[in-house]
Amino acid sequence: MSEDRLLTAAEVAKRLVVPETWVYRAARSGKLPSVKLGHYRRFRWSDVEAWLERETARAPRRAA
Repeated sequence: MSEDRLLTAAEVAKRLVVPETWVYRAARSGKLPSVKLGHYRRFRWSDVEAWLERETARAPRRAA
């Protein structure tokens, strides 16, 4: 998939395996990077991947 393609919240939710409502809430709060186009929100997968890398680097590791 092209890194430049804008994704919908449903597409991001499917890739992250989270509810679509979580994606919208996280984007509205500024936690998840998004682009606002009028009343639409779109997501660059490269931005979401970078956010995910930062979040997983900050998360404490659990013992197996």
